Amino acid sequence: MSQTRPKPWKWPNDAKIAIAITVAWEGWSPGVTQARGDVFGEKELGRVMPLKTALGLGMKVQGNSDYPCSPMNPFLHLRSAVARQTRAGNILDPREAITVDEAHHLMTTGAAYAGFEEYKRGTLELGKLADLIVLSEDPYEVPPESLECIHVDKTIVGGEIVFERTA
Repeated sequence: MSQTRPKPWKWPNDAKIAIAITVAWEGWSPGVTQARGDVFGEKELGRVMPLKTALGLGMKVQGNSDYPCSPMNPFLHLRSAVARQTRAGNILDPREAITVDEAHHLMTTGAAYAGFEEYKRGTLELGKLADLIVLSEDPYEVPPESLECIHVDKTIVGGEIVFERTA
């Protein structure tokens, strides 16, 4: 179920039936944020992507890029979830911010669950696929508002280097 401005009062039932919420956390571009503000009102913008509420209710949530409608930069999405900051710099209800760990979970374990592949990917376990990336910076050490500046330096798939960033 894809929801931008969901109705949290319906979620407790959704959690019981194991529906996965798909979050296209595009970094809330100025144009999108302004358009939603015009339609819903500034106060309602805080309800956009209530990730902390969803996780607190035990919902299965996965993050995606919604590409090509939004940029394919997972670190922009990470910043959106952790800092709750639009690209224009506005903060949307900071009570709905999640941690880097929680956002990482949505992009890995949550995505595997939503794709019905949690048995073979999404966590590092014996017998599962273990593709990995090497990052330019540690997301746990970068200020939340700068997370989008992280780059992938190397990608390893099936034990082979398939991408290496040049300086």
